[in-house]
Amino acid sequence: MRRAMHRRILAVETATPRQSIAVLEGTTPIATLEQTAASGQTRWLIPAIDRLLASIKMRLSDLDGLVLSAGPGSFTGLRTSFATMMGLRYVTGLPLVGVPTLEGMAWTLRGETRTLCPIIHAQTDHVYWACFRWEGERLLRLTEDQLGTWSDLRHALREPVLLFGEGWQRHRQTVLDQFVNADRFHQEGPADCMSPSAVSVGRAGLERLEAGERLASGEGPRYVQRARAEVEELKHRSESMGGRSGRCV
Repeated sequence: MRRAMHRRILAVETATPRQSIAVLEGTTPIATLEQTAASGQTRWLIPAIDRLLASIKMRLSDLDGLVLSAGPGSFTGLRTSFATMMGLRYVTGLPLVGVPTLEGMAWTLRGETRTLCPIIHAQTDHVYWACFRWEGERLLRLTEDQLGTWSDLRHALREPVLLFGEGWQRHRQTVLDQFVNADRFHQEGPADCMSPSAVSVGRAGLERLEAGERLASGEGPRYVQRARAEVEELKHRSESMGGRSGRCV
C-alpha cells in the first residue's frame, strides 16, 4: 500500500445536480470529470469512471481506495453512486469510505479562518446545512446536519458565518430580501465553491481511509428527505404486497 501522499483514490460526488468524479494521488487531483444531472444520470456513472481511468491510462487495480459523497442530497444520484461504488468494492476488494456531503463542501475552503456554513437545497422551501471551522489542518464539526427553513437557519446562526453552496446560490436573493442586514451579518463564499466537488470529497475521504474508517455493508445514503422517486417506489412496493406495509411516507 502506498503512503498517503501517493495513495490513489477514486472519488464520486452525485448528491446535487452538479455531479463529478475524480482520481486523486494523495490530495492532488490528476483527472476530473463533471456533468449536470439529467434523466440518464443512472447510466452515466460507470461509463464515466471507465473514461476517466482510460484518460490517464489507469485501471481499477491501480487504485488504493474508493470515496463517495454520502448525502444528504438527490435520492437518485446517491442511490446510483452507492450501488456503483459498493459494486466496485466487491469486485476489487478496495476500501470504501463515505463522506457527508456538507463536510465535503467544507473541504473546498480548507484553511479558511471563518466559520463555514455549507447549504444544500432540499425540496420546497427547506435547506440542509451544518457549521464547520478549520483549526489548522483539522476540520471541526460545530453542528450536526440540520434540515429546516431559511428562517430556522437564520435563527440557528448565532455568529457571523460564511454562507455557500448551491442551496445558498439558489435562494440568495430571497434571503437578502427577507432578513434585515443579512448581507452584513453573514458573508458569501467564493463562486467556485458553490457546488460539492469530487475533489474535496476525495481529500476528506483520504483522511478517513488513513484513520481506518470503512463504509459498513448495510450503510446507505443520507437523503435530504424522501423524494418523489422514493415515494413512488415505496408506494409500488406497498401495492405489490397488498397494501400491508401501511403508509408510504
